[in-house]
Amino acid sequence: MARKSLEQLEAQANAALPDNNSGLISPADVRTMIADLLETIAPAYGGARIYSHLQIVTATPSVLVFQNSIASFPPEWVVDANAGTLTRALNAPALNSRFTINGEVARPAHVHPLPGQGPKTTPELTVELYANDEATGWSSGVTAPGAGDLATFQFTAIEPIVADTIYTLKVSSPTEANYEFKNVLFVGENIPIRSFNTALPDLKIR
Repeated sequence: MARKSLEQLEAQANAALPDNNSGLISPADVRTMIADLLETIAPAYGGARIYSHLQIVTATPSVLVFQNSIASFPPEWVVDANAGTLTRALNAPALNSRFTINGEVARPAHVHPLPGQGPKTTPELTVELYANDEATGWSSGVTAPGAGDLATFQFTAIEPIVADTIYTLKVSSPTEANYEFKNVLFVGENIPIRSFNTALPDLKIR
């Protein structure tokens, strides 16, 4: 069975479960309706975790590498922690994907700018969600303090699913350094939709 939109379930209920005064509701109709409802709302998600990880970050966005897969429900969600990817399959098109991203980051105690960049500064680190290697616009910026002083980043993103999609987090900073990432979670989950819609309004949830 395939997941359905809520409008599809409503239409199915109206068609298959009419007023029973006519005796037209069969056990099979009720069983199918319940099974389709459970299939639509059944949770499925995928996620990856970083406990503690050093990664060189530059001005060019690079994929954040994870250490462990914490959940994977193939074929809808497939996680490759080493590649930093959460893959979402289109076999359930009646859903959107919701992402929860949070973690901590610190930079080395002394960060020196590249030649011509001016005096040493406290760098701004950007963490952004990418879909099929394209920026989604869902992101969080954080000022990374010195070694041992962790700054928190977090944001939530909602993305429509219209094709098989590989999601990654990419990190960038105008000041190149070996950043320490700790307690990072990258989780994607299914959320039912009212009706099929391939576009979302310009919405940011932070």
